[in-house]
Amino acid sequence: MGAEGHKHIRQLTQKAQQGNREAFEDLYLKYRSAIRGYVSSRIFDADTIKDIEQATWAWVLEKIDSFDPGRMAFYSFVKYKAIKLIGKHYRRREVPIGKLKARFPDCKTDTEIFDLLTVIDPMQLGISAEDVMIAGSQIAKTLFSLDRPPHQVIAFGFSTLLKYGPTRVVSELSENPLGGMCDRLKLECEEVFPHAQISTFYMPLKRKMRRKVKDMLYDAASRKIYGKLFDKIVGETMLKDYLELGVKKYHQRAAEAKVSDWACKVLKSVRQAFLRIYACGEDENRTS
Repeated sequence: MGAEGHKHIRQLTQKAQQGNREAFEDLYLKYRSAIRGYVSSRIFDADTIKDIEQATWAWVLEKIDSFDPGRMAFYSFVKYKAIKLIGKHYRRREVPIGKLKARFPDCKTDTEIFDLLTVIDPMQLGISAEDVMIAGSQIAKTLFSLDRPPHQVIAFGFSTLLKYGPTRVVSELSENPLGGMCDRLKLECEEVFPHAQISTFYMPLKRKMRRKVKDMLYDAASRKIYGKLFDKIVGETMLKDYLELGVKKYHQRAAEAKVSDWACKVLKSVRQAFLRIYACGEDENRTS
């Protein structure tokens, strides 16, 4: 949208804030398709999509006086409420891994179900899109609370949870500070799992961004490996700093292999923690 377009939207929002219903109708007609597209990409029931759309625009009409164009775009203002309503819809439903397990009698263990959710595209296996998103948010919650090196957690978040893959992580993210990557991981997880309380989930990882690398190391071997990063603030270090540790010459293929290795280590920890929390028996007992 060009400068004239932005100016026109500001004029419409100002008129709508003054009670001009025609201006509000113009805003609704301009953004309804985008909001419907966003909601329908995350909700898969036509009636629910319609309910969320209507509730979103009713809220916008009621709260438009609070809209501040200096803080956000009007679309973001509307989308904010849609995200909240999507979250409310999903929080009404808990999908224990035991219920997913019942759909796959060939999977003998909870671990096999977890691997289906994280390694293979669950949609191809007959798991509903809603259940995939709910299980994914539970995995995200587990990930952010892990007591593992922050760079490994962030690398796993992008490469596996968000499906970037090691190649994209190295080429696109390796020279970014971990603090910025942590915030970006949060934002992208909120897009993928809008019903999850990501802002709350990611706080343990966010707090680690303010500590020094040496505070994250608990044994002599780790202290030796991370020696040159010892006194740096975690959030100010880059992923590449860790990829370069222990290698004579940095190159793309070796870096990708290291990201894959980190992902495998974190996956093992996530799996153990996830199954401890959401395993069939415990989860069903908690929800009964």
